[in-house]
Amino acid sequence: MQPFCSEKHYPNEYHYNTKPMKTFFTLILVLAPIFVGAQCCPYVNNIEIIPAVPTSLDDVKIVTTVTTPNQGMFLSSNHTINGNTINIEACYFSGMLTATQTYYDTLDIGVLSPGIIDINFVAYQSTDTATCNYMDTMSMQESFTVLDNTNSLSDVESEVGRIYPNPNHGTFSIELPNHLTATHVQITDLSGKILQRMPFSDQIEANVQSGIYLIELFENEKILGYQRMIVR
Repeated sequence: MQPFCSEKHYPNEYHYNTKPMKTFFTLILVLAPIFVGAQCCPYVNNIEIIPAVPTSLDDVKIVTTVTTPNQGMFLSSNHTINGNTINIEACYFSGMLTATQTYYDTLDIGVLSPGIIDINFVAYQSTDTATCNYMDTMSMQESFTVLDNTNSLSDVESEVGRIYPNPNHGTFSIELPNHLTATHVQITDLSGKILQRMPFSDQIEANVQSGIYLIELFENEKILGYQRMIVR
């Protein structure tokens, strides 16, 4: 504890000398951010899918971004795939120096079957650098779509039907040819994150801000095609 106390204190003065008490409170103030930080997190900032809209032939990678409240270190990570669910666990040493530190971990998931993939990510904060002796956790869930390669290059407007108007202000219609049946519509951003999923109808209300999105049409779990749409 010497680094926090530069004063010399003599036993015969402890009834009168207030400097030890001041030093004690100074010590509390110095250590307080460390203890407060130890009660939290780590902070899970983001989950990124690479490529943003993967197909059934792509080698999928998942990048997790995590911040510790103190300067610690990345310890380990692992993942398992159970059907259409990817479970990811990662552990980080909480650290002692009160300065945040951000870590990027890239996981090579490999080729996935077409459909909707759910990600369950749990980040552990450890008090030990040798093993993951965790004291706190934080989690994040994401979903993305893997396109069937036979349809991945097809544009809904040219191959499957027509989406109009485009651009629009969030309200649009979908016209399909008679030989196709769609059961639901999915709206994703360009990173692959699913924003809305709803039953198919002739007119869709997109609850999104201005930007560029992918409109995906499904027949049950089979994707029929997609098109980029601009919302003003």
